[in-house]
Amino acid sequence: MTLATRNNVLMIGIVLSVAVFGLSVYMLGLVAIHGFSPAADSFQNVQHWLIFQWKTTHRALVWTIVGIGVLSVSSSIGTIFLRRYFLKVSAPDVFFFTLFVLSLSLSGLKSVEVYFLYLNLPTFYGDVITRAIYFGQFFGSFCLLASSLYAAGVQYQKYATVLEVAGLVSFAVAYLVPVDSLGIYPNLLYPVGNESTIDTILLLTSILSILSYLTTISGGGTKFSIAVAVTLVVVGRGLLFYLSSPPAIIAGGLSLAGGIALYGIRNYELHLWM
Repeated sequence: MTLATRNNVLMIGIVLSVAVFGLSVYMLGLVAIHGFSPAADSFQNVQHWLIFQWKTTHRALVWTIVGIGVLSVSSSIGTIFLRRYFLKVSAPDVFFFTLFVLSLSLSGLKSVEVYFLYLNLPTFYGDVITRAIYFGQFFGSFCLLASSLYAAGVQYQKYATVLEVAGLVSFAVAYLVPVDSLGIYPNLLYPVGNESTIDTILLLTSILSILSYLTTISGGGTKFSIAVAVTLVVVGRGLLFYLSSPPAIIAGGLSLAGGIALYGIRNYELHLWM
């Protein structure tokens, strides 16, 4: 995969990411103007993650959409920022990290669930959106893991093969996972089968990515800052994906945006001297 091809892939992703952000803004306006749909009665008031669960209310829908907007704009601006600064840099760790940031925009599809609820469309459409979002979660996690392995010194040069494997595995998981469309979580996702297992896999993949980046910190303070940046991005993604409260959205947005900026700045300094 040439540098030009990679840049074109990222540009296509940026266009789609910006479109999803615009959709999130539109949905937020829809909820603000027209209020909640009667279909909101299908919302569950309990959110789950691993062994934890917490209660929320239907009013959390507004903050969920705000969080979607924050996630989408962070993804769009972050990808543009990373592509701009590393336009002529072929480093695979930066490329896969940028794909990870880009994949966050798929979570913005949760705003489409609001539209489906207002129109009272069949739950089949929400099922498809839930699967697409989980595809983005797995694909992004695999890209982050690939980025960390390349940063740690892996020399495998067939980047297209890595992308294909990550995409196929993510698609298979998203396609095969059973979706329960009888109710919807406050974070605008339908419950899925083996939910705890899926959350555990995503968590372990993130932890492995952070640990892999930490193995590079002997290279100096710049690489330690990069490891911190990756940690901030992972934490920010989790807060914005699962929680629907103002403190979580503010903390998640700052963590995500700060992590992306720190990663880009420190990596730019690192490659400037290479």
